[in-house]
Amino acid sequence: MTSTTRTFAPAPTDPAEILAAVEALSAALVEIDASHRRIRHRLAHDLGFSTGELTAIFLIGSTENCTPKHLAAELDLSTGAITAMVDRLDKAGHVERIAHPTDRRSQLLTLTFRGEEAMDSIMGLYNSAIEDVVKNSPCVFDAGLIDCLRHAANAIDTAATRAGTGIAE
Repeated sequence: MTSTTRTFAPAPTDPAEILAAVEALSAALVEIDASHRRIRHRLAHDLGFSTGELTAIFLIGSTENCTPKHLAAELDLSTGAITAMVDRLDKAGHVERIAHPTDRRSQLLTLTFRGEEAMDSIMGLYNSAIEDVVKNSPCVFDAGLIDCLRHAANAIDTAATRAGTGIAE
């Protein structure tokens, strides 16, 4: 692949241009969020999970040393709800609990072979969709786009943290 140097227009300073860019990027991110919800719903249905269980499988599979407490915080569920969910996933053969190596009051959650297969299905379908983007949208090769999306993710996380503390800007 040939590397090309691209020059980007400077960021807008005109308030109307900034507002238009904010609205356009916000609309695109909302569309992506809706698409994520639809694919997660479809995957959950196809794999026989609820969307919460699908998220749990993904979190357990992608989080080093995932504990029930961590899972409860990520899913915003009570420890009782997490216990019931992990019990279902354990009974179905997707997740297992192992003793925490340093905290005898806690457990680590890991995927079983069957859970890993579910995780592979999740990532396979998702990566297939993204492959279509890569093959048909040359803009994905612009480092600026990837940086912009990462910056957007960080800014949204920061806003979520502020919202959780009651701080608004």
